[in-house]
Amino acid sequence: MRTPRMNSKIGLIGLVCALFPLTSAVAQKGAFNPYSQLGIGLPAFNPVVPLASMGGGYNAIAGTSYINYLNPASYSSYDHVLFQFGMETQSLTATRNGNERKANLAFFNQLALGLPIIKNRLGMSFGYTPYTDVGYTFNSSERLINNPDTVNVNYEYEGKGGVDRFHLGFGGNPVKGWSIGFNTYFYLGNIDKVKTSYFPSGFGSSNIQSVTNTRIADFGFDFGTQYAINFKDKELKDKYRLTFGATYTLGKKMAARNTAVARYFTGTLADQFYQQDTIAARQKVKLQFPHAFGAGVSFGQPDYWQINADFNSTLWSGFRYPNGSSEPLFGNSYRVTLGGEIRPGGKAQKNIFNRMTYRAGGRYGESFLRPGGNAFKEIGVSVGLGIPIIYNDLMDKKLASSINIGLEYGLSVPGSTNYTREQMIRFVLAFNIKTKWFRTYKFN
Repeated sequence: MRTPRMNSKIGLIGLVCALFPLTSAVAQKGAFNPYSQLGIGLPAFNPVVPLASMGGGYNAIAGTSYINYLNPASYSSYDHVLFQFGMETQSLTATRNGNERKANLAFFNQLALGLPIIKNRLGMSFGYTPYTDVGYTFNSSERLINNPDTVNVNYEYEGKGGVDRFHLGFGGNPVKGWSIGFNTYFYLGNIDKVKTSYFPSGFGSSNIQSVTNTRIADFGFDFGTQYAINFKDKELKDKYRLTFGATYTLGKKMAARNTAVARYFTGTLADQFYQQDTIAARQKVKLQFPHAFGAGVSFGQPDYWQINADFNSTLWSGFRYPNGSSEPLFGNSYRVTLGGEIRPGGKAQKNIFNRMTYRAGGRYGESFLRPGGNAFKEIGVSVGLGIPIIYNDLMDKKLASSINIGLEYGLSVPGSTNYTREQMIRFVLAFNIKTKWFRTYKFN
């Protein structure tokens, strides 16, 4: 009888195509914070679920069952094709002067493919992740004096959008134990900011709505290195690995286009009493993105357990608007993380609970936000679980495909009660598929 065949490459491509409608359904990306109106928005959290579940460190971790695109030196460790996609939800509570606002967000946060070019020596990766988010809506009012009248003018502010980035990177192992790599990023952003001013009826002045759109499209680069030392315990003959890692993201001027429109109207926007006059201006500009660097160390037994410590900093004080001015509320941020994972049975156990990977970690640092000259303190704790995909006779039991989930509780605490305090509960989910690209299975 003729033997039918199933090619894993075709199956993987089919899975990617099937997932695109799903990603569109959950792509409600957006920050929930008035401070996201500053600069290019709030930086996105680490979306790599195994790393996010261990506090968010990444410099010294070279996962062979997931893609750590945050340090491209890790690509050199690939021995099989890796594919990962994921999504997250955020439950946010913002508190200021006793007033509380809540929001729930859900969005697709990653799509990446990792390929070994030379097994365990040279690899590459490409994919997508968010970089910053913009999302806010709030109101304010101001008292104006126009003798002999005193009136209040109401302002409405709204913003949405953000910056996404697509990476293509390579990592190699030129010397035993030492890996280096780089990513080329393509940044693609679209940010809309709207300010509407309403004057009282009969005040003798037209209402004004100003709309600013910023589109960003340019390339950026980051670099990474890792050095691993393997050794054995002479008595127990256990194998251990100590890894050091470092990364650097190049800050550069990014090409952008600003479009500003001012509309003058009477009545309200809902009345559609448009528009007595419209002024539009378009110009090509440059935005200075910040430099960033980090270093870390990890230690453990491969396939059993590891602990990791990281320090990362982004120099947001170097951010510049198109006119060359800095953002006065920005300062340099830093984050210290500590976390670990354990798989009680390694890869040998048949009991699925012993084959699961259990993760936990924490983070502490200072945000780039400096309202009133005082930095926001950022604190977070996280836990996670790696669930192996159940094997059958068609699958190679040496492979380690998994479903990874993580839960994080975070606080952003300002230095004064006059500013917004934010609490976040974040749930992340990712599918990490490990396969042989050209493998063919046979059915008898």
